[in-house]
Parts: sequence; structure tokens; C-alpha cells
Amino acid sequence: MTRTKPKTERRADLLDAAEKLIIERDINQLTVEDITTAAGVSKGTYYLYFSTKDDVIASLRERYITRLMERQEAAVNRLSPGDWAGRVETWLVTGVQDYLNDPGLHNALFHHVGPQMPTHADRERSMPPYGQIEALTSMLESGTRAGVFNVVDPQATAVLLFGAVHHAADYLHHEGDTAMVDRLLMELRHWCRMVTRNS
Repeated sequence: MTRTKPKTERRADLLDAAEKLIIERDINQLTVEDITTAAGVSKGTYYLYFSTKDDVIASLRERYITRLMERQEAAVNRLSPGDWAGRVETWLVTGVQDYLNDPGLHNALFHHVGPQMPTHADRERSMPPYGQIEALTSMLESGTRAGVFNVVDPQATAVLLFGAVHHAADYLHHEGDTAMVDRLLMELRHWCRMVTRNS
């Protein structure tokens, strides 16, 4: 007897199928039928979970960020709870390394312009990296409260750090300079220590 999959599993199957397809082809040419065929489900099943193709893209973006933050948190949790400078440094370095491990998926998801996201500015507003900035802000605030950091404005510092690291990772991918990766990560570690030092 064929097992009926739970709703969460069926939805994950659709997301997995869509994720694989957008890496292989132009996302703007992807259709709902492509996704349902790859997932082995009917269009009716698809529309139980998503209204449009852009709904799938939005869900994939959310999943991407959630998984990234889980990996960042896991890396940070391997450090001593009191090593606030190391935690900030590790969190940022892990983010860069994670992006460079699979830039194709990131670019397909976050450089996509669809009917509901017609411009770059609108696209950025549609899913700002609030979760990541909040996590970084929280670490900076905690380190400051512990007397380890002397960060005057943790949120502004988090925005600047995140923005710089995000664009640096993008630069590394497009330049394809492997030697620069080690140089940048070394400088990032040095930069983190400068920003977070208590002086």
C-alpha cells in the first residue's frame, strides 16, 4: 500500500524539486509544471501549498537563511560561552564559507526578479536579512553587557559588519580568486577583533 506523505514532507519534496531545478536552469523559465513533474505530484497538490512560483522562491529563501543560521549557530556553540569575540568572528566567517560552498543556489534565489519583486530595491525590501542582523546584534549586545566589548551601537555595527561581509563574499565568488579567500578571511578575523576589542 502506498504511504500517504505528511503535509510537511510533501511540501519539502516540492521545495527540494524546485531548488534542484533553479540551480540547473534559468529561474525565470521555470514553470509550476516543471516543479510538479520533478516532484512527482499533480498541480492540484502544488496549489495546496503555494499560490505562485514566487511563493516557492520565497519559501526557498526562508529555508536557505534558516539553514545558514543553524550552521552558524552550531559553529558558534562549539566555542566557550564567554568567548564573545570568537563567537562574532566565527559567526561571520562561517557565513562567508557557507556562501562560497554553494554560491549558485544563493544567487539563483536572491538575484531572482519575479512578478512580485520587480526591482532590485523591492527585492531587497521583500526579504531583508533581519534574522541574521538580529542574531549578530544580540551577540554584540551580550558581549558589551559582559564587559568584553565596547560597542557603542550594536545594531548599527551589526548592519555594517553584515553588509561588508555579504558584499565581500559576493566579490570572492565573482572574481574567482581562491588566493583572495584566505586573505579576506584572515583580514575579517583581524577586523572582528578590532571592532569588538574593549579599549
